[in-house]
Amino acid sequence: VIVIQLTIPGGSGSDPEGQWGRAAMVSEMLTESIGDYDALEFSDLLYQNAIDVSVSTGIYNTLIRFSFHKDQLDTVLPLMSTMLFKPQFTKKDWERVRTNQINSIQQDREDSPTIAAQYDGYFLYGSEHPIGIPTDGTPKTIKRLNRDEASKWHQSRLVAAKTHFSI
Repeated sequence: VIVIQLTIPGGSGSDPEGQWGRAAMVSEMLTESIGDYDALEFSDLLYQNAIDVSVSTGIYNTLIRFSFHKDQLDTVLPLMSTMLFKPQFTKKDWERVRTNQINSIQQDREDSPTIAAQYDGYFLYGSEHPIGIPTDGTPKTIKRLNRDEASKWHQSRLVAAKTHFSI
């Protein structure tokens, strides 16, 4: 089994005021429609080839992790490139991901420990500090996000000198 991890700049700490959750939304969009694949085709391709992909948003970076059998390397490398450079950001995918994000945030508000974990940085450091920004955003900020602006932001952070690759 091989595990490849890409670290690209831009996490929740780079979300401007009023756009909290942008990095998390973009992370989710990277696992939707990419290149010539719609979201379902991409998911099926991963399943059929036993490729596990996870994308997570940190404060300063986004981590993309591929786990697969060594025989799938020729399949994984082009998929990795397509995820990074050719995510589609379709309106259909965007609306579904946005709805899921808002529902998840609202469900989390029913659990006190989850609320405390999400907002502890906000109360300790304030909204001006990267640690004070809610990673997943709020329903209000998620609704404000613009699909085209999010896609442009994603492309702007793809800087070779700031992207790390590890196996």
